Amino acid sequence: MSKISELKDRLREQEAYYASACVQLSALNIQMEQLAKRFERAEEKGQKSFRYSLRMRMAVLEGVRNMFYEFASLKANVISRLRHEILIEHVFSEANMADLNDSYPIFGRYGLPLFMVGNNNEDEEEDGELDEEEEDDYLTETDEELPRERRRGNYYILSEYYLILYSLLELGVSDI
Repeated sequence: MSKISELKDRLREQEAYYASACVQLSALNIQMEQLAKRFERAEEKGQKSFRYSLRMRMAVLEGVRNMFYEFASLKANVISRLRHEILIEHVFSEANMADLNDSYPIFGRYGLPLFMVGNNNEDEEEDGELDEEEEDDYLTETDEELPRERRRGNYYILSEYYLILYSLLELGVSDI
């Protein structure tokens, strides 16, 4: 079984957990609304004994609901991470590498460039290490300033900013 299919299986499993947690959360929210209405009616009628038992049930239900919210948010983070891993695996799979030309940008969702594929290793030493001066220049230059000859290896990330922005968009943060 390939790594991508294993990741997709894990993704389906996590999405099933997330979906069931969302269904349970909606049921808990409905139950909480009903308890709140019953509590308000008991308060209006001055029934202290009913208010106490209803308030206790509401407190327990609130705790259970908070735990389901936490579980659902954890599953959403796992789903986002798995989708990102699947994207990376798909982009760098050998089947797709044959189709890519030299210096072909890989665009993710929302048109953000994620990676640049290239095969130019002329300026590197044989062991793959850069000397200290080249390393300092490499670390201080932005990806846009990086000349084609200075790219290290077959891949480099265009910008840390793009990856962070992409991850935030995957998580559903829209007000960036």
